[in-house]
Amino acid sequence: MLAAHVRDELRRMARRCGRALGDTESMVRVGGRCPWCDSVSLRAFPARRAVLCVNPACRCSGPDCDCRTDPAFRHVWHEDAWSALVADGGADLAEIGVARDEQAPASVRGGASR
Repeated sequence: MLAAHVRDELRRMARRCGRALGDTESMVRVGGRCPWCDSVSLRAFPARRAVLCVNPACRCSGPDCDCRTDPAFRHVWHEDAWSALVADGGADLAEIGVARDEQAPASVRGGASR
């Protein structure tokens, strides 16, 4: 219970600090449907190397996923789960990869950062 509260507070503080500093993460719409809610609400977040379902009503059936118990949490597919997302929801793996490569910071893409 305490861990969930601390996580929520950290998430809110990180968003507030990011907005105050003008640091916003880009988001790219991904074709296909969410395999859990059947909505066209999949978004790629290149800096996190993750795809999220941004539908606030989406809940998966995974027992370890916080999207079932926390309304502020969104289901996420990290890079190692993208092939399953493509198979289950019809997302385009090439589209996700292009969004990641074009918008991720140079340090994430493997280039030099200054």
